[in-house]
Amino acid sequence: MGVTYANPITVRDVSLAIERFLIADFGTSWTPARVDISNPPAGFRDLGPVDEETPTITVSKGIFELQTGIPRVLQFQATVSLAARVTFNIQTRDTRAVINALGSVPSNAAKYLAPANLTVVSTPTAPTATVISLANSPANAWYVGDEIVLASSTPAWDTSQNYAIISSINGLEVHFAGQGFNPAPVVDDFVGKPVANFIPFGTTALPAYTLLGVADFIDGFQLVHRFDKVQAAAEFVENIRVSENTKIPFAFNVFGLTSSTWANELVLGERYLFQPV
Repeated sequence: MGVTYANPITVRDVSLAIERFLIADFGTSWTPARVDISNPPAGFRDLGPVDEETPTITVSKGIFELQTGIPRVLQFQATVSLAARVTFNIQTRDTRAVINALGSVPSNAAKYLAPANLTVVSTPTAPTATVISLANSPANAWYVGDEIVLASSTPAWDTSQNYAIISSINGLEVHFAGQGFNPAPVVDDFVGKPVANFIPFGTTALPAYTLLGVADFIDGFQLVHRFDKVQAAAEFVENIRVSENTKIPFAFNVFGLTSSTWANELVLGERYLFQPV
């Protein structure tokens, strides 16, 4: 005979996971399917390693209650408001992560201090997303691990968001880690290692994003939280501590959108649990 105080678990329902977050410009579509964070869906970018104990998704309803009679008793309820917030910390100091956390506009918020001159993508190796040949040696030396920025012109380079990290260098042939540049370079594109990048605090810009939270469980299940429209919350706090690594705090307010999937209800987000493969 089973007893309640034994409280046996259902093994299938218990596991451990770490949730990472992928971000894209608002309106970027995602077809529901398992997500490979090493090869994100088109338009999405992995924000980086998460501070593992910080991801929190809070969904709330404002409920109107009508009580009548003596003694008063609840007779009616109705939903009068919906709200959701997503918060987490990312273990990074990357400027682009700060842009998203602040809610600055990516196309004009990040600027670069350029080297003395930029280098041109050349041949003999046909350029790809992960391999390029340089026309000449860069003005400032490149090393494995450096961030290299790509653009079709020198004016566009100053605010380009197309960058990749060097994985190896063989003379004038340079290889890049992961997915490399997106879009891929072509001959005569300009590349360079920024001296620095910089962004403003306190702009009036407040862009919207699409956000995916992806949690892979150690037993093979994958949980995806989908939020079609979010904007950065009102406050951003950056703490630099000698006792811990740099972390960027994110707080997003979630917007409701009408969903034909759910009988045209107003929906804040969706939760997908994918079976092991």
